[in-house]
Amino acid sequence: MNYIGIDLGTTNSVIASFNGKKTRVWKSPEQNDVTPSAIVIGDHGQRYYGRRAYDNIFRYPYDSATLFKRMLGTKQVIHFKNANTDMTPEECSAEILRV
Repeated sequence: MNYIGIDLGTTNSVIASFNGKKTRVWKSPEQNDVTPSAIVIGDHGQRYYGRRAYDNIFRYPYDSATLFKRMLGTKQVIHFKNANTDMTPEECSAEILRV
């Protein structure tokens, strides 16, 4: 039997699995054990997630989202100004887990 655990954290997120014998922490695209819970949409619509997003927050302050976990279950919408895009906290969370 396989088990998967997800820690969708306010600051960082991580996914781990257990197959009955071994525990595995799934690496981020940058090969880190945790992924920063951050999303940035750049000038040309390119999307940055995790560490790359976190590193670009100051470059795109109106097109970044962090701390969206605190808004889960609310009707709050996260607006990415320059990209003219809205996402719900649940959509932001799904994007982080998809990475």
